[in-house]
Amino acid sequence: MKKIRFDDCVCKTQLIDHDRIKDSLLDYIKNDSHIENIDRSGYYNDSVSKCDYKLCKDLNRSWVKKLIPNLNISLQEMFSSMGYTGYSLIDMWYHQYSEGDTYGWHYHGLQYAGIYYLEFSKNCGRTQMCSPYSFKKQKIEVREGDVVIFPAHLIHRALPNGKERKTAISFNLKISGPYLNLDLIR
Repeated sequence: MKKIRFDDCVCKTQLIDHDRIKDSLLDYIKNDSHIENIDRSGYYNDSVSKCDYKLCKDLNRSWVKKLIPNLNISLQEMFSSMGYTGYSLIDMWYHQYSEGDTYGWHYHGLQYAGIYYLEFSKNCGRTQMCSPYSFKKQKIEVREGDVVIFPAHLIHRALPNGKERKTAISFNLKISGPYLNLDLIR
C-alpha cells in the first residue's frame, strides 16, 4: 500500500457581526434547560461541561436561527473560494468548556465540518488537527469570532481548556448545487 500526498483545504474567516450576536447566543446557552455533560474519560478522554449535541438535527432552535444568516455569509465566501456553488447545513450544536475540559481525537462523517469560536480567549484550549496521511499534528490558530471549515475526515480534537470558559459551535455540511466554478479549476 502506498499513500499519495494530496493538498487539502482548511478555511478560516471572521463571522459577520460576531460582536452584535455574541451576547444573545451566550444568553441562550446560559438559559438552555437541555444540559448534556459529556464524560467519556475512558478511551476518548472527553469532558465537556455543557452541550446540546442530542438536539443537533433541530435547526429550528432559536439560537441556530439567529446564527444561520450570519454564518451563511461566511460559509458562502469559503465554499466559493474552493469552487463549490452551494452547500447544505446538516446539523449544529454547541460545546461549552470549563477549565480542564477537553474533547479527544475524532472525525466527522460528512464532507465538511466546521467550528465557530463564539467565546474564546488566548488562554482557551486550541483545536488540533491531524492529517491521516502523515499523522502530523497542527494547532489551528484562531481568535474569537472565527469560523473554520475543514474536510470532515481530518482527525481533530479540542486541547484541554484553560481557566476562561470557551464556547464553540460545531456543525456539519455537505456540498450541494449542480455546478462547480470551472473557471477556478481551469
